[in-house]
Amino acid sequence: IRDDMELFLTEGLFDAGAAKEVKKEHERLCKEVGAQAIALVEGFGIPEWMHHAPIAQDWKVYNRDDNYGELQNQAYREAKRLRAML
Repeated sequence: IRDDMELFLTEGLFDAGAAKEVKKEHERLCKEVGAQAIALVEGFGIPEWMHHAPIAQDWKVYNRDDNYGELQNQAYREAKRLRAML
């Protein structure tokens, strides 16, 4: 709803007061979930080393080239890259 608020306002589906309430509620919910973020991530059982994996950043840039599998060890990829240069 928040992302499409301009449309809702333009079409008269929400007034300015309702739009402000949506924004406030969105911010409140983000704070509520944010306070539990670590527990939520841990609940998925994702290993610590994957929290900052390259694919977790800009996936378009990461997949621009052959990355030899998203879950392969970075050292393995580097060794393969160096062998290819020989």
